[in-house]
Amino acid sequence: MAEINIETLTIGPIQTNCYIIWVENNDTCWIIDPGGLAKSILRKLDQLNLVPEKIIITHGHWDHFIGNRGLKNTFPTLKY
Repeated sequence: MAEINIETLTIGPIQTNCYIIWVENNDTCWIIDPGGLAKSILRKLDQLNLVPEKIIITHGHWDHFIGNRGLKNTFPTLKY
């Protein structure tokens, strides 16, 4: 059975938890609540050699989605 990996980043002006989730031996991931500038998320994706395929927002507060645009600009095919 494949292992699911979760990387937690505490980002943004009010230190929101952002999660990067991927399956072992896979180079695609999902990003949950990108609540800070995309720069720190992109840096972590680069370190982990991952490419996001989906963004999941748990709810509509600004501190859970302010990194969306930066991620979408870098990965135009990224889905919500």
